[in-house]
Amino acid sequence: LTQSGQSDPVKVEKQPETAPTSQSPETSTKPSALEQWQVSVAGITISNAKVTVSDKQVGSLLTLSDANASLSEFEFGQWSKLTFDVTGAQNQQSFSAEGQVEFKLSQDLKQYELRNVDLDAGVEDKSLGLNAKATLSLPAFALGEWNSIEFDVSGQNQQQNFAAKGGTEFFFSEDFQDYQLRKL
Repeated sequence: LTQSGQSDPVKVEKQPETAPTSQSPETSTKPSALEQWQVSVAGITISNAKVTVSDKQVGSLLTLSDANASLSEFEFGQWSKLTFDVTGAQNQQSFSAEGQVEFKLSQDLKQYELRNVDLDAGVEDKSLGLNAKATLSLPAFALGEWNSIEFDVSGQNQQQNFAAKGGTEFFFSEDFQDYQLRKL
């Protein structure tokens, strides 16, 4: 857990508890356990990780190999960047994905935003003759606001070639009770 030039890469500090005041119990608010902590990370890198998951009940095997991820500095309320790439296989299918996202997370974990989300993925299944690629782009995402997403999917299977490209706008309310699509 280091980043060049950083001598203190990870800091986790508990905030001092405040002394009781003369306020009545109805008006005083005690910070939650999560709000009493400050978390600051100078950066995290995962290189060439491998994960194997075997489900013997259904006879499936999932293997992730060459998994890489890098997280820039992280601090609540500040923008952080995550980049990743991975290749893998599940039974006869092989796949790959790479991408990046910037995110901002509030101390209480109730507010979050995304921006500059880019994902490139591919899948191949020789038993189906399938070979496909997909690209997704999400310039920004915030609850309670209209967000746009663009996609580009192309490939082939045993019967045909296919391609689709487009975009849409979507809305999620902050409580996830309302969602809408437009510009399909």
